[in-house]
Amino acid sequence: MANYQIKSVLRPELVLRSSSHSKSKVARCGLQCGLETYFWTGINHLFIWGSIAAYFCVTLVTHTALFQGTNPYEGVAFNCMITANFWFTMLLCVVILLVPVLAEKFYYVDTRPSLTDKVIFFGFFVVITLSILRIL
Repeated sequence: MANYQIKSVLRPELVLRSSSHSKSKVARCGLQCGLETYFWTGINHLFIWGSIAAYFCVTLVTHTALFQGTNPYEGVAFNCMITANFWFTMLLCVVILLVPVLAEKFYYVDTRPSLTDKVIFFGFFVVITLSILRIL
C-alpha cells in the first residue's frame, strides 16, 4: 500500500479530524435513512448502501494525486482510512448519534402505537395465549 504524504496548507490533524467527522456524518445519515425505511427492496439497498459507498469512493478519488497542485487534501482520506482509530471513532460516533433516534422510535411504539404496531402486538398476544392454552 502506498503511504501518501499529506500536503495541506492547514494543520494535518485538523484535516484528518474534519475528514473523519464528515465520513461519520455521511454514514450516520445513510443508516438513519435505513432505519426510517419500513419496507426494504433491492432498490432501497442499492441506494442507501450505494450512497455511503459512493461517498467513500469519491472521497478517495478526489483526495488522491489526480488533482496535483490544486488539492490541499491530497493523501488525507487514504491516511485516515487505513488506521483502526478512524474506523473505531466512526463506529462510536454513528452508534452514539443513532441511540436517540432508536430511543425515540421505541418510545413512540410504546406510547402512540400505529395501527401496524397494534396488529403486530395483538397477533403476538394471540399466539402466546394459544400456546399457553395448549400446554394446559
